[in-house]
Amino acid sequence: MKNNIRRLIVRKSTYILMLVIPLCLVFIGSISVRIEDKQIRVGILGSKEYIDYVAEELQNQEGISYQIADIETIHADTIMGKYHYVLKEQDSDNVLQNIKMTVKQKRDERMTVHAVRQCMLSVLLPVYMTIATLYGMKYLQDKRELALERVLVSGGTRRGYLMGCFLSNSVITGIQLVVILMIWNVFDEKFSFSLFQTGIILFFTLIVSNIYGILVSMLSKSEMMAGVLGSSGAALCSLLGGTFIAVADMPRLLQVLSMLSPINWLMQLL
Repeated sequence: MKNNIRRLIVRKSTYILMLVIPLCLVFIGSISVRIEDKQIRVGILGSKEYIDYVAEELQNQEGISYQIADIETIHADTIMGKYHYVLKEQDSDNVLQNIKMTVKQKRDERMTVHAVRQCMLSVLLPVYMTIATLYGMKYLQDKRELALERVLVSGGTRRGYLMGCFLSNSVITGIQLVVILMIWNVFDEKFSFSLFQTGIILFFTLIVSNIYGILVSMLSKSEMMAGVLGSSGAALCSLLGGTFIAVADMPRLLQVLSMLSPINWLMQLL
């Protein structure tokens, strides 16, 4: 552990970058949660009379923006997320009323403290899973330079070596996480957690991310392969954990697969 930490701080510029980059990533991610667009976008297809009627119904609805949709690009616009809902002239009036009610419910849900905290945590864990993979690449470097072999020959064990890597990585990432959680706690009351919740977030993130980083490095044959596997796995866990789409809104199969994501585990713990 001491040897690994010493290796990190020999080049101060590298150590500073390792400290600052994750802090910036997570801090920017938390800001993006706060300034998230609260507008529900609605596209309207139909005659001028129908468009005027819908516009009159929606113009005083808080949190809804609407515009005339293009029939030729409506499918692509919907897939790309340009519209949350599309109203067509052949739809009954109940569809419009249901959308207004749904919009109100979703807007209220998106503004809750719990939802904001979930968004923050869904940013935090994938970032540190990726960062831990970069730290874990020391295993591949030591293996290539025969440093691991020298450890084993001199009486050390592979288990002891890996534990030293885990502890050194935990020290560095632990400092970063403490700073981040302190910033979040001061930044806004919606970002604050109780002491118990802070402990869960800190230890869960440290254990999961650093074990993940070491395992990815052990399963990889090169630093490039570890980087690709590490970032891809973190992105997949982020998707399945509800970062972009709430787990409850996912298809049944994806809801089952979401149980494999550590992000979902952390949400359940809190």
